Amino acid sequence: MSKQKTVFMFSGQGSHYYQMGKELFEEHPIFRKTMLELDESFAKLAGGSVLKELYREDRKASDWFDTIRYTHPGIFMVEWALFQALRSEGIEPDCVFGVSAGEFAAAAAAGMMKVEDVARCIAKQVEVIEATCPTGAMLAVLADPTTFERIDAGGEHAEIAGVHYASHFVLSGPTEGIARVARSLDRLGTVHQKLPVSYPFHSRWVDPTRAAYCEFLSSREMRRARIPFVSCLRGDFLDALAPDHLWQMGRGPILFREAVRALETTGDEWVYVDLGPSGTLAGFVKNNAKERSPKAVVSILSPFGPATKGLERVKELAHAGRSRDAPLVRPAREDQRPPKDRLDAALPAITSETLGSRSFREAYGVKYAYACGAMYRGIASEALVVRAGKAGLLGFFGTGGLEIARIDAAIATIRKELTHSEPFGMNLVHNPSLPIVEDETVALFLARGITTIEAAAFMQVTPALARFRVAGLRRNEHGQVDARHRILAKVSRPEVAEAFLRPVPEKILDRLRRAQMVTEEQAQMAREVPMADDLCVEADSGGHTDRGNLVVLLPTMLRLRDRIAREHGWAARVRVGAAGGIGTPETAAAAFMLGADFILTGSINQCTVEAGTSDAAKDMLEGMDIQDTDYAPAGDMFELGASVQVLRKGVFFPARAKKLYELYQQHPSLDAIDPATVAQIEERYFKKSIDAVWRETKAYFTAKDPREVEKAEANPKHKMALVFRWYFGHSQRLAMAGTEGSRVDYQIHCGPALGAFNQWVRGTRLARWRDRHVDDIALTLLEATAGYLNRRTQELAR
Repeated sequence: MSKQKTVFMFSGQGSHYYQMGKELFEEHPIFRKTMLELDESFAKLAGGSVLKELYREDRKASDWFDTIRYTHPGIFMVEWALFQALRSEGIEPDCVFGVSAGEFAAAAAAGMMKVEDVARCIAKQVEVIEATCPTGAMLAVLADPTTFERIDAGGEHAEIAGVHYASHFVLSGPTEGIARVARSLDRLGTVHQKLPVSYPFHSRWVDPTRAAYCEFLSSREMRRARIPFVSCLRGDFLDALAPDHLWQMGRGPILFREAVRALETTGDEWVYVDLGPSGTLAGFVKNNAKERSPKAVVSILSPFGPATKGLERVKELAHAGRSRDAPLVRPAREDQRPPKDRLDAALPAITSETLGSRSFREAYGVKYAYACGAMYRGIASEALVVRAGKAGLLGFFGTGGLEIARIDAAIATIRKELTHSEPFGMNLVHNPSLPIVEDETVALFLARGITTIEAAAFMQVTPALARFRVAGLRRNEHGQVDARHRILAKVSRPEVAEAFLRPVPEKILDRLRRAQMVTEEQAQMAREVPMADDLCVEADSGGHTDRGNLVVLLPTMLRLRDRIAREHGWAARVRVGAAGGIGTPETAAAAFMLGADFILTGSINQCTVEAGTSDAAKDMLEGMDIQDTDYAPAGDMFELGASVQVLRKGVFFPARAKKLYELYQQHPSLDAIDPATVAQIEERYFKKSIDAVWRETKAYFTAKDPREVEKAEANPKHKMALVFRWYFGHSQRLAMAGTEGSRVDYQIHCGPALGAFNQWVRGTRLARWRDRHVDDIALTLLEATAGYLNRRTQELAR
């Protein structure tokens, strides 16, 4: 049986007007009292009375009211005063949600923030916007959102700031850009209206406000919601807000339809009460009602009529609902709160910033226990690492398969962009066939002062990896070993994890000492610390994979870590994180609940604006689902039979790679393969002769390591392996370049996590990869994970 419930809605910028709420201010004592108290607070914070501008009789002088220093506080004051007025009548909501700046009032109503903190946040927002944000405009359009794509397909002049229902959306952008779009809409005969705003909210043009505002927000206290809160930024229920949510709500598009959908899918009969100044949200709700009509939609304030009528209507609904299972009127006394509220008050809210290990955040100087893993050939690009670093995330540049000069240039670019010394790391991929590549890469890292690396695909500790670790060892003033070179090692097997949990092997230390790459003192210190600072347990992931199960692997690795720590008496605990399959709040929550100190994502970052691969590859990734991956031989570990997980949908690469490996296993040389099969490989796979491929391969290894050429000339089977490995590098280059006509041969490393992510964000602002940014994905995922954990904690505690 469905239940009748009520939701209070709070609107934002654009819903204001001169003398809004004046009737209630004059007639309702609680409304008046609340308005006066808030005005006093804002006068102290911003240096001027909002009420004086809002209710003065000189209409011309009131033009000042259209500036955000008055409109933003004014909207909140009216909505919060109306909320208090309803409460004084015994009317309490079952849920709240706000649109844009209306989320300030919604957060306060839900008990997620103190009212005084909300006032400070609004005042700071105004200060930062006026100081750093370029002016702009917003336009409400009465048409299908696809109309915008026809007139500004690349989003050069504006962005969609929100879609309120199927035939109503809002645009935001620079003043001239909006004017251009308006002229195009006029030519189409499309109805539109400019909103009374002076800034391009909900668009990329407000990005200059981020640093200053988020720094301020990080010191604000956030609480767990006492009543359900639906965010129009996420389009879903949230139990707690990350501090930067209040910045994001003015930057991201408004997901009004998704918020209404989240309510309607609960199975309850909702009464929508619009507490905004204009009643615009009530109209939006009516236009969104399709499968199930809302129980009722009520607006109280309006620029065209008295507020008393709407207020009386709400009272009538409240009385009518008293006999229902979930009446609109609920006791608000502290001693009558249900047990859940007492539990909420006792338990601290989980937020995106408190997930995972504080030690991880402090060690790397980041805000979140979250890392963006490296991806081959710079797919984890400079832009990706920089964007992550500026958002308080740890990002690793993907060095695998790149020349030393290219890696060196990437280091310079990243450091130039991260102007406040934000942390970042570089990837080091094990190269069993060309160990000299590891040596050269580590030498570069040491020369450039790189202090953090992600070690990937290692089966054991190598001299190059050990050199990096040991070269950064020092003793502090207390005589303890200080490891200044940090290693985050990706592992999927206990024996490999054990190698990183123990000290550098003595044989390797001896070799490094003899080569004078480390000192005797450093060698001694190396015996006193583990090889790695962090293990990242990698389950079934994109790229190299042992197809492990995180539920099995992570607890096993944690026990192994603790056992080895006891054996050696390590002073500091090696942190253990999780990777592989993480693309939704549920999977991230599972990793944290299993004990992960941090999470690391990969596949979901490959389908972002910053990822260093082709648009063609990203288009294919955007369309994949969880079943659209396959396993193929790994080109860099071809002879060992290692596997990589790749995209299967729309490509032949997995099947062709397996065929080449089968031929390698079954034949002693290229000459032993039957002519028909050779012709098939040359015509369909290589698109050139095997002799031509060998000439290219020989030239490459002659420059890199001539011993490989000598070995191939003496061993026909090794020559066959090198020739077949050419196809693996070739298929990666095709995907990276987006080569037309060769899409079936694209090798795109990817795990099912991206398919799950695509499903999760379907119908939201992150549905298209061109709207996905690596930091936005991370923060959205972390915030939703925190909300999910809060809900599950409460459900399990009942």
